[in-house]
Amino acid sequence: MYFHLHTNWHIRTKRHAQIEEGAYAQAKGDRLWTRDFCSISLLNLLILTGGNMLVSTFPFYLSELGATKVIIGLVASIYYATSLIMRPIAGWWLDHRSRKSIFLAGICSLAALPLLYLMLPVLPLVVLLRAFHGFAWAATGTACTTNACDVMPQSRFGEGMGMFGLTNSLAMVIGPAFGLMLWESVGEVPFFLFISSFAGISLFLFFRFNFREVEQHWHRAGRAPLHARLLNLFDERALPAMSLLFFLCVPGGAVSSFIALYAAEAAKGSGGLYFTFQALGTASMRVFAGRYGDRHGEKLLLYIGCLSFLAGILLMVIAQAPALFYISAFLYGTGYGLTLPTLQTMSLRNVPNQRRGAASSTYLCGFDISYGLGGLIGGALAEAFGYGVMFVSLSVCFIICALIYKLWVSKTPAAFDVYVAMQRKKLQELG
Repeated sequence: MYFHLHTNWHIRTKRHAQIEEGAYAQAKGDRLWTRDFCSISLLNLLILTGGNMLVSTFPFYLSELGATKVIIGLVASIYYATSLIMRPIAGWWLDHRSRKSIFLAGICSLAALPLLYLMLPVLPLVVLLRAFHGFAWAATGTACTTNACDVMPQSRFGEGMGMFGLTNSLAMVIGPAFGLMLWESVGEVPFFLFISSFAGISLFLFFRFNFREVEQHWHRAGRAPLHARLLNLFDERALPAMSLLFFLCVPGGAVSSFIALYAAEAAKGSGGLYFTFQALGTASMRVFAGRYGDRHGEKLLLYIGCLSFLAGILLMVIAQAPALFYISAFLYGTGYGLTLPTLQTMSLRNVPNQRRGAASSTYLCGFDISYGLGGLIGGALAEAFGYGVMFVSLSVCFIICALIYKLWVSKTPAAFDVYVAMQRKKLQELG
């Protein structure tokens, strides 16, 4: 079902969208590495690097303010809950108002919030600021992904998503380890100033980017019911990919919140290096996965990715030496590298340009929900049974993900084989 509403705010007719998409694609040709693509990718790298620096260090900051493991997990859940609320709003705005304004507001907020952490070092206020940080992060991330999709040629979309996603991997290589090093060596004030500067620098790239105009038609056509307008914030075609992302990332929410504390407590190695090796594993698979997915689909990538996740998290728990601990991180990252590019391609495979904001936000809601629940459940399990039992218990999510793909997602139009069959049938009918 395609939730298209005839509300007071009409963006464009379907014909207008088709003409615009055709002209835009013709102007770009098959070029991927345009100035706009490079600018939006570098902007994404800067924003994510700052975010990943906070991911690895924020639990320590909360601990210094007196937070327990449960509170640390709760703060992570609040952050992802506010992100979840913001995603569909940001997606609707990107599709119906502007590709630019909410993006700019998000970047400015990301520049200001680290400074506020410094000015208000009281646990309740920090929790409140972290909640606002979730709003800003979701708005910026959804806008960045949507605008990146606008400048990718359709024939190289999977490859483009893989290369754009490579900035995520680079940010994970640089961010967590550098964040922990900076935190330990220079202290809180330079650390938060440095993170704020990343968002400030990204503004330069923002103003170099050529944003796609969203055509607005300001005429009345009746008012849709509230529930219909709320449903229009989402796009059902992204739900299969979102459901897979959810189960893949629930354990990731626990890993991101607690791996640095776990590594220090169990003397397994460096939490910062864990993130680095995880990101190296992700980066090693990104480009390959995007190109393979464009040609052969997601089935094999997803199954091997689930096995990599499972092997990585189990090896992490049983590892007694730092070398094995870092190998487990690399395996875990390989799972991300194999699955995330193809899942993002799945989420947008059947979606017209004028609904990409809604589809992107729907897909990324799976990330917010899973990471929020992962941090919350992980904190409760770690408090009650310890970190090892917690990580092993959450690893069952990878098995569930593979089963959901086999029993449901592989039969939907989002799946590569089904989509290709549908396109062939359309061509035969036209011929």
